Amino acid sequence: MTDEDVLAMTDVSVADTAVYLGWSERNVRSSLREGRVPFGVAVKENQRYIYRILPEPLVKFKHEGLPVVPFHTLLRALSGLKEVMA
Repeated sequence: MTDEDVLAMTDVSVADTAVYLGWSERNVRSSLREGRVPFGVAVKENQRYIYRILPEPLVKFKHEGLPVVPFHTLLRALSGLKEVMA
């Protein structure tokens, strides 16, 4: 499956997402439910989950991955937060 194939879709299925990323469907579902990926959401409705996966963020995720923040930047941000909360 190509980027163009994904971008031509309105809503990408879990199965297509798994093929596109080379992941298992189970991994796609759990990643969406746990909020670990930025390309879609999982909403629980009547004891079942509904998955909504958007094509543009999915393609971006495949090529760019998740943003990486250097550890020292996180420490600086957390120390600033600690001072504000004190």
